[in-house]
Amino acid sequence: MINHEKIFQAIQKKNWEFLIHTLHQNRKDINSDPLLTLAARTFITEFLSDVDNYPLYHLETISNLEMLFVIHQGGFYKINDSEYKKLICEIVKRKNNKLVEAYNYSKLFPDEEVCRHVIEEYEKLIPKNIKHSQSDRISVTQKKTVSNIDYTSNLFKSRQEIEFFYALKITFDSYQIYPNVSISCLLNWQLLKDELTSEEQDFYFKGIVDFVVFDQVVGYKPIRFFELDSIYHDSEESQVKDYLKDSIFSKAGVKIIRIRKQDKTVNEQDFIKLIRELIK
Repeated sequence: MINHEKIFQAIQKKNWEFLIHTLHQNRKDINSDPLLTLAARTFITEFLSDVDNYPLYHLETISNLEMLFVIHQGGFYKINDSEYKKLICEIVKRKNNKLVEAYNYSKLFPDEEVCRHVIEEYEKLIPKNIKHSQSDRISVTQKKTVSNIDYTSNLFKSRQEIEFFYALKITFDSYQIYPNVSISCLLNWQLLKDELTSEEQDFYFKGIVDFVVFDQVVGYKPIRFFELDSIYHDSEESQVKDYLKDSIFSKAGVKIIRIRKQDKTVNEQDFIKLIRELIK
């Protein structure tokens, strides 16, 4: 039941929160109830003229604006064009931390400055289609804009890692060698998880193996695992991680071979000789 007295009091006191909620709850009756019609007209005129005075992140104001949008879009009460434009721009301003929502509203008035800015920002994030000879069969997209600074990092962090990688490639010439492989990509979690301690379970999803040899003939099955140790493995934290890694692989029924230079002159050829000896 609509309380007409409360509506009249709300109009007099400019109690916008009460008015918009009442209108929203009774939106189907706005055009047939003169007092609701008056409440809608008063709310729209007064609220939209004052809305600039409300903080952008005031949740109640955002809610009121969106309820008014629903009332208009649903045809329950149509506001005039200038008020509708004002309504949309105010919603867009208050949605700048929700770009997708702001973009959907902005499309209603794309020529308005605040809307145009949102559309430009959103469209920067949309990958562009790249035309090529097989466009009808394969779609290719690419980010429209990228940073002017190249933040890429080299795969290997030391000369020693490069030498060992090439030593593995030469030794296992008919296999595939991958560096820095996640443990979770190598061992079956469902079969292994109940065998692991809570610390090992946590490390399972964080740890990597320096070098892994895969047999591509049998579905890229990992067959050899190598760790290239250095002085960086001497810290207590690193030793704990190495222990967890070794324990996980031991419980998984496979071995990790750990290799560490004792002589700085050790090079790629020395690694090749060592690897061949180890896998005999």
